Amino acid sequence: MDPKHNTFASIDLSDCIIRDKDYSGFEFENAKFLNARFERVDFSKCEFTNCNLEWARFTDCKMTQMQLSDCRLIDAEFIGCQLDGTTFSWCGLQNSGFMHTDMTGVTMEECETDGMMRYGQKPQEQTM
Repeated sequence: MDPKHNTFASIDLSDCIIRDKDYSGFEFENAKFLNARFERVDFSKCEFTNCNLEWARFTDCKMTQMQLSDCRLIDAEFIGCQLDGTTFSWCGLQNSGFMHTDMTGVTMEECETDGMMRYGQKPQEQTM
């Protein structure tokens, strides 16, 4: 999938595998990415609004300064990603995992985080 526009609304990419793409600055609204796999994808400065990313796996993705609002990331995995400066607002992050992921300056506002796991990253301050 090579996007031609900067906004994806109401798309369903569930069970897809997406590798080596640059979506920096794109907006995703009301999209479904259930059980999707993202490898080496650049999502820098993207906005995700009301998206379902349950069981999604992000591996070695650049996700700096992203804005995620009212998204479901239950059981999602972030492995070796760069999340510095990203904001999660009103998101469901239950049982999600952040492994070897840079979370410098990550903000979580009004998020559900029960069972969320963070390990293997360098120590830093996080605002929750």
